[in-house]
Amino acid sequence: MLRLSLPALHPWFDQRGRTLLRSRPSVREGAAWVAALCGVAALLSLTGTASALLRVAAALPGPSAVLIALIVGTLASRRLLLLAAELRTGWFAALPISTTRARGTLFVVALGHLLAGIAVWCAIVAFAWFDSRAFVSGSFVPCATGVGAGMALALWRALRPARALPEQRAGRREPAFTLNTSAPLSAVLQWQRRAVVLQWRLGQGGHFWLVGAMLVLLPDRMGLMLAAGVLLMVVPWLWASLALRVSLQAAVEALQLLRATPMDASAARKALLRYPLIALACATATAFVGNLLLGFSWIRLLAWAIALAVVCAPSAWRMSHALRNPHA
Repeated sequence: MLRLSLPALHPWFDQRGRTLLRSRPSVREGAAWVAALCGVAALLSLTGTASALLRVAAALPGPSAVLIALIVGTLASRRLLLLAAELRTGWFAALPISTTRARGTLFVVALGHLLAGIAVWCAIVAFAWFDSRAFVSGSFVPCATGVGAGMALALWRALRPARALPEQRAGRREPAFTLNTSAPLSAVLQWQRRAVVLQWRLGQGGHFWLVGAMLVLLPDRMGLMLAAGVLLMVVPWLWASLALRVSLQAAVEALQLLRATPMDASAARKALLRYPLIALACATATAFVGNLLLGFSWIRLLAWAIALAVVCAPSAWRMSHALRNPHA
């Protein structure tokens, strides 16, 4: 019944379903994704990361809820904002569809993301059931509150009226790519950097007032050194997740533009991966310092890297597919 009612709410659901059916991955790619998810599950179980997450959420419910809201709001805002822009300015805008139905579409997609966030918590509980069974009930409230608050923040941002950029600044804020040069690949790094800065300024990288609220909610017994360590772990993760996703997407667009241009595969790979590797190295170094301030732990650093890899995996897969099929 729900499947039949969604296309009646908005034709975007029908188009999205047809697109997913046409572009579904092959058996080999599906097996690779299943193997990657199983590997992440094995790492969570063997390193005790799932148990540590439940213990921290139960021991520090306020900071955990704010941190989860920050992460969920950051990840969901981009998807909801892109969907809102598509419904507002795409070809759906020419259809006789009321604003109420368009907002209902955003509500349904946000509800789907909310259920996905609860499913992630259930998966973490399944991985850590034997070690941290006593912390399951105490961790549910901060996790559910954080996921709900993050989705509410993302939905509020998507439902706001679109604001046009000032004319005197619009040209300087947009990323540019120069093709009239003997080495067009040399401009990819600047394109990636400008695209990342643009998205960060537009609020896609998170909100620092949420980071400040998380620091205010930290217990009094936590000193300045530990608070600085938390800050150095959270902010680089937010920036790195945005930088890697946006720069990898810019690399895919650059490959599409240069599809008819003869270029060496090794040189193209180096040019496209230069900025993402620089961003990853800087963020990892900063998070390493924060980990030292918190008391060095390989499990904490591994969890930081796993969370970053999971968020950036779709963009990395699209870029690797574009590199394997440059003329597709």
